[in-house]
Amino acid sequence: MNKENTDQKFEISEEKLESDGKLTVDVFQTQSDLTIQSAVAGVRLENLDISIDKDLIIIKGKRERPEREKRDYFCKECYWGSFSRKIILPVKVNKEDIKATLKKGILTIKIPKERGEKKRKIVIEE
Repeated sequence: MNKENTDQKFEISEEKLESDGKLTVDVFQTQSDLTIQSAVAGVRLENLDISIDKDLIIIKGKRERPEREKRDYFCKECYWGSFSRKIILPVKVNKEDIKATLKKGILTIKIPKERGEKKRKIVIEE
């Protein structure tokens, strides 16, 4: 029996922006936060752009080739150029307190979940 990924609770949009390369991401949650992580080694901070619109987060950037000289490649797997990714947020979030960090080539975006009321008793009136 072939088991599909039934544990997945949300969808990540496969749509790229224009002719950009695709950025790979991990998206996970804790009790209080939604976290997005991506390896963006070689990308300078000024070449990254993160924006949020309603329930969609958009990550765009550009990885510049270190040297432009012509080479005789044996293997060419690294992606150089513009990349982007749209991620549909699976839970309601607090857009005001989003924090993004870039450490050792790993981009981490922490988004606090919106705090809603927990279970409460409903009073029945006469």
